[in-house]
Amino acid sequence: MVKIVHGQYSPGRRARNKAAVRARLYDAAVAMFRSGGFDATPVEAITERADVSKGTFFNYFATKDHVLAEYHDRMTGRILERLEALSEHSAEAAVLAAMEACAEWVENDREMGRIVVTRIFGSPVLLGADLQNTRRFMDWLGAVVSAGVESGELRRDLDVPVMLSMLAAVLSSTMNGWVLDPDAFDLREMLRRKTRFVFDAGRGGTA
Repeated sequence: MVKIVHGQYSPGRRARNKAAVRARLYDAAVAMFRSGGFDATPVEAITERADVSKGTFFNYFATKDHVLAEYHDRMTGRILERLEALSEHSAEAAVLAAMEACAEWVENDREMGRIVVTRIFGSPVLLGADLQNTRRFMDWLGAVVSAGVESGELRRDLDVPVMLSMLAAVLSSTMNGWVLDPDAFDLREMLRRKTRFVFDAGRGGTA
């Protein structure tokens, strides 16, 4: 058992305090990004809201983009929990459910969704971040498509990596279209149409 000596915290207490400060900074940053936008939110405003010194921010996040990377990874994790509980009987139905879950995420948290979608391909931090849940998502997608090949739903000679690239492109390009005009763009319908097109090709069209 670790004791507290001369008023110093035990390692467990220090770790809990650090986790609490990190959580306050994360929550403050996300709240301010939602209300004021990403670019218009300075680090000083985040630390003031979190009630810590400015320098403290950089002990936990190298840049504001690192906050976005964590947000993106958390949301991907929540989507995965939903997808891993699916009982769909076809690969196409499972992937359509995945597209629906992604659309639901950005539409339910529109401001943060727009920020992440806008910045993810232009930020080296977001592109290069070690996003464990993003890798898990692609592994899940690959397993679903491979299962579709094995079941005969998709062509036996299907190039699975190419189809995964096509589905990833469907998701990214459609999200980018939504960002331009969220009120007029039917994100869910466009994701459905594009996904079905890719699966039609995977069943018997040219690839």
